[in-house]
Amino acid sequence: MLDAGGNPLGRLNMIGNTVAVATTAALPQLSTLTDFTAINALLNQPGGSPLALRAGTMNFNVTGALYIQNSGATALYRDRQGFTANGVDITTGSASTRIAINGQILTAGGPATGLNTQSLVTINGAAAAAGGQFDAASTINGCIIGGLCAPPPGSNPPSDSELTGPVPESPGPGALFAAPLVELAGTDPLIAPPLVDEPITGVGNDDLWQPACDDDNDNAACPKEDGDR
Repeated sequence: MLDAGGNPLGRLNMIGNTVAVATTAALPQLSTLTDFTAINALLNQPGGSPLALRAGTMNFNVTGALYIQNSGATALYRDRQGFTANGVDITTGSASTRIAINGQILTAGGPATGLNTQSLVTINGAAAAAGGQFDAASTINGCIIGGLCAPPPGSNPPSDSELTGPVPESPGPGALFAAPLVELAGTDPLIAPPLVDEPITGVGNDDLWQPACDDDNDNAACPKEDGDR
């Protein structure tokens, strides 16, 4: 639905149990597939006309599923197409309704593509977000609704030119690490030399011995009794 200049216009209303926009090769597979992961994988693959579905605004009222295949050049988020409209509103029949759509929303600043499309799609009157009345594995442009499909701002990996090699083992003068990480130095013995450095026999100091004195001992060191003088 286009005006004379080729711009989307008008209102497209589609109501049904399952609404599917896909190539003639993919449509028969959608009618037989039951696993939602496999369905998403099929719809992620590019195919068909790049601008498959265009209108000023689009309203989808579905109970079973809404499928719009990626018709962009690649499966990259930014390249995905399928629907092109100023606004897309989806009304679901239950918490099990499946949504797997690809496309872009037209804005005053240009088309919102890739991951930017999700927040501009409304589901049951509210911006698309996790916890809505639809299957939790539902996707918009390949990203689960409400999921984190891109790194947070400022966390993009550096380019190859910004990557540096490891710190050299022997940095030159003025380098950050001017000293080795581990430094070994001589140490004193843990135990100082003992006060006694000769073997002890167990008999004590012989200079302190006292002779055994008895009646038969003639040792001069023994005291003499009066009768022995």
